[in-house]
Amino acid sequence: MNIPHSFYSKTKQQQRFFIFKIICLALLCFFISIVIAYATTLYFFPFIILPVIISIIAPFIDVPSLKATKKITYYAPLFIAEKEKNKRIKIHGGTFLDYCFTINKNSNARERTRFILYNYIEGLLKLVEELETNSKTQYIIQGTSYIINERTANKIGLKRTKQDGIQLLILLFNYPLLTLTYSITKTKLSFPNYRTVATYEGKVSDILVHKKSLLLLRDKLS
Repeated sequence: MNIPHSFYSKTKQQQRFFIFKIICLALLCFFISIVIAYATTLYFFPFIILPVIISIIAPFIDVPSLKATKKITYYAPLFIAEKEKNKRIKIHGGTFLDYCFTINKNSNARERTRFILYNYIEGLLKLVEELETNSKTQYIIQGTSYIINERTANKIGLKRTKQDGIQLLILLFNYPLLTLTYSITKTKLSFPNYRTVATYEGKVSDILVHKKSLLLLRDKLS
């Protein structure tokens, strides 16, 4: 399956112009919130809207910058890995930016879910294969998710571990943004369930044990 990412296929100038438009739109929304606040005497309203606006536009600014400085690496359009630190690599699902530029707008909820899962598996396989090639099979891969359950995680060599407090706080702060991406997946307004949030981790060597199963599942989803 060919997985295009139309944002990164743009020229640098086109990318910058798109980000500029996003920032202008965000400023307009904030200005409108100020006007509403004064018109309704709800002076706290802009202070509620501002964090939401920041969380929504942040991926369009931060992610391309982090990618350019190689602090993150895309192993699939919806699978990102942070730069290794102390033999530990943190992985993330796609951001709002990635969902906007890779999800087929004509696909239904089932097709979108399959596409997202394919990305996760494809990205994980590429990451562990790269680490295997570089003799880094003792490295630990860690991720926090509200989508993958413990049973599925165990099947691919990951085990539930102590909650990553920082990642949980990030997820809580980004709840409006997660709601947007979750709604894109479901093709309707949907709210992620934070009770299912869990942190999983595992050695690369443990994940490689399940490589054959991951390949079969990837091929099935494709």
